[in-house]
Amino acid sequence: MSSPAPTYCLQTFDTDFVQFDADKYDGLKVLRDKCSIKAVPKLPSFIDLTECSTVEIYGQNLQNVKTLKLAPNCNIEITHCQNLPNNIDFSQVQNICLNGCDLRNLDKLILGKGQYVQLIGVKNLPPFLDVSGYDKVMLVGADLSQLKLLKLKKAPPAYLENLISHSCQVDILAQHEEVNLSLLHKIKQRFK
Repeated sequence: MSSPAPTYCLQTFDTDFVQFDADKYDGLKVLRDKCSIKAVPKLPSFIDLTECSTVEIYGQNLQNVKTLKLAPNCNIEITHCQNLPNNIDFSQVQNICLNGCDLRNLDKLILGKGQYVQLIGVKNLPPFLDVSGYDKVMLVGADLSQLKLLKLKKAPPAYLENLISHSCQVDILAQHEEVNLSLLHKIKQRFK
């Protein structure tokens, strides 16, 4: 109260934020299981979605967002967004889909373990990508040309072979003794 510039946070049970007027808030905390954010002109700098098991963010410029907190084991889909916060942490996310996003602000993409990760039409991937914690990995239309290291749980499908630069090191953390290496002439094999 004594601060010369007080901050205001909206704590709400609402789930859909479409063209929401967030200008008067410095923070947003959603207290429901699901949250959908679309076409909000200027998002607050602090967003807490730790109560949400499903998060959908569409067509947002996240330039003003400094902190985005997510719930452990949540499912998140971020579509056609830009300026994702550099400190965003997906390490506890169960399922993640980044579709048509520009990741130019991210020094690294922090991913953990889950069922699936989908990177569809993603631009400006960081040079090191570790998706070895996911059972299913979909990389469709993603620009992989700048990758220096790619870690996978199992051998990539054939379509990835042509997309990965020859200078990229690909590590496969296989759990089986037998792996078909016929398509992997440029890939280093490592067993754990």
